[in-house]
Amino acid sequence: SDQEIWLGDGRMSRIFHTLNGGDTWDTIALEPYARGITRMKFLNEATGKILCNGQMYHTEDGGITWTENSFHNGYLEEIAWINEDTYVTTGNSGYIFKTENAGYDWTELSSGPREILFDIAYLNSNEALVCGSRVLLKTEDLGASWTQIEMSPENNGMYYSIDFDTEANGWIGSLACLLHSTDGGNSWSKIWPDIDTGFNHFYDVKVIDSVIWAGADSARIFRSVDMGISWEDISIENEYMDVEQLDLIDENTAYVSVRDLPYGKLYKTSDGGNTWSIVEYGMENMFIRSLDFIDNSTGVISVQDTGILRTTDGGENWTYHGKLNDESITHIQFFDDQKIIACNGDYIMGVSGDAGDSWELFYTSNIRDIHINQMDFIDVNHGILVGGSGLIKTFTGNYFTSVENTNLLPENPYLISPNPVE
Repeated sequence: SDQEIWLGDGRMSRIFHTLNGGDTWDTIALEPYARGITRMKFLNEATGKILCNGQMYHTEDGGITWTENSFHNGYLEEIAWINEDTYVTTGNSGYIFKTENAGYDWTELSSGPREILFDIAYLNSNEALVCGSRVLLKTEDLGASWTQIEMSPENNGMYYSIDFDTEANGWIGSLACLLHSTDGGNSWSKIWPDIDTGFNHFYDVKVIDSVIWAGADSARIFRSVDMGISWEDISIENEYMDVEQLDLIDENTAYVSVRDLPYGKLYKTSDGGNTWSIVEYGMENMFIRSLDFIDNSTGVISVQDTGILRTTDGGENWTYHGKLNDESITHIQFFDDQKIIACNGDYIMGVSGDAGDSWELFYTSNIRDIHINQMDFIDVNHGILVGGSGLIKTFTGNYFTSVENTNLLPENPYLISPNPVE
């Protein structure tokens, strides 16, 4: 009836039920079910479903008892009902499922790419590659279209990082090994460093003037000066945090951030990694989300939940330049001593012409669930974003105002509208 109302308390794992328009309420406790009711639908006084911490539960006795409707190992985000028997649910990584018999059987519906994308590398002003979880994509028109590069089964896996120093010569950081291309990323061969690297994840790989640096777990860093034929271990001594980001200035000079949440440090070398010195930035143990140096002396870092710090003397001194629209900055790119492009990892991007003191926002989105894992701008007018659920966005346009964004691969839906489905 129009007097019957069901309310879900997402924080306390309770459901409230009234039959008289809210004059009186019954309370139904959901323990021992996990907290976090995000969606709820009752088809009648007895039969209903909830999404609770990403899993679906079903009741046929007005919520007194619940059974888990397990059919997907991932996290479910939304339910939409067509009728009592037919409804659709969406999950993380772009999964969509449909049932036509009240949830007893489910059919998976395709929703486009689901892979997590991690990194970007430009070959020239038009060509770029994007790597991720079991996927490698290439564009020849700066993101207007993409093709997937077929990888041989022995090279298939996690591709964490990618970098090129010429249009032909590129490297990928993967699990326990590196991949090397000499034809612009169209084919790849596996490279096993000739020293003991351990079973490491190579989270960041950089190449400059044919010198390759690869950062891995436990502050382990490896370097090759002969195109990967031989390697030297230049790891930071007595440091056990994972390498978060490498920033190469030249073949001998690099800044490296390491972290073990919630802690972090910044190191610098000027002799090809033979020695490392710690760079203090005034916030002991707070990890660096992103860093970018335009030369040996001038650079910016984004510190956990704090904002941008800028140095012009190689980290001896830092000045604070605030946040992005009062949001923490997860990715930052420095073009000269003043121009910065930054994003907060979820839904907002901006550009600053005064080293971060003020910002002009050029991209915002209501979708906060799809995380941006990396951004790379070839100049202040052209860039690419990649993230979860196969997200790729390309940006072109005027530096300050007319930036156009395009979904090249579908942003997989997390919410369904209208709901109920008409």
